[in-house]
Amino acid sequence: MAKKIAIVVDVVLVFSAVTIVAVVFHRFVYSPLTNDGPPEYRVGEVFGQPNVIDYRLAERTLVLFINSTCRFCTDSMPFYRSLGLASDDPQTVRVVAVSFEDVKTSREYLASYDVYVDQVKKIERGEAPKLLVTPTVLVLDQTGIVRGSWLGLLTEERELEVSALLGY
Repeated sequence: MAKKIAIVVDVVLVFSAVTIVAVVFHRFVYSPLTNDGPPEYRVGEVFGQPNVIDYRLAERTLVLFINSTCRFCTDSMPFYRSLGLASDDPQTVRVVAVSFEDVKTSREYLASYDVYVDQVKKIERGEAPKLLVTPTVLVLDQTGIVRGSWLGLLTEERELEVSALLGY
C-alpha cells in the first residue's frame, strides 16, 4: 500500500512540475512584453522637471517630439506649420520642438518645411523617459500638467483636439 501511495505522489509531483514549467514557458515566450503599447504621458500626469522643457514660460506649451528621419514627422509638418503660425503670443502658447538629434539638425529639418517654433531643444534619452515614439505631441499647462498627449500621425479629428486645447 505504501508503494502505491509513493507512486501516486510521484506522479502528482511530476505532473505539477510539468504544468508549472508549461505555464511559465507560455507566459514568457508567447505573451507580449506589454499590452499597453509604448509608454506615453497621460492627461493629468505631471510632465517632469522644467529644466527639460520650461513649461512655466507660457500658459500652454506645445511640445513636438520629432526626428528628421521619421516619416510620420514629415507627414505631420503641414499641421505643425499651422500650429507654429497660429502661435503669435509666446506668453499664451509656446511651441517647443524636442529631439534626440542635435539642435542644428532639428532646426534645419523644421525650416525645410517652413515650421518655426519658439525653441528647439536636444534632449538625452531618459530626460523625458516617456518621449520615445516620434512624433509625439504634448500640450502642457503652466504647472507642467499634461493636458493633451498624442502619439504618431494624427487624424484630422486629433488635430482639431490639439488646436482646441491651444485655443486656436
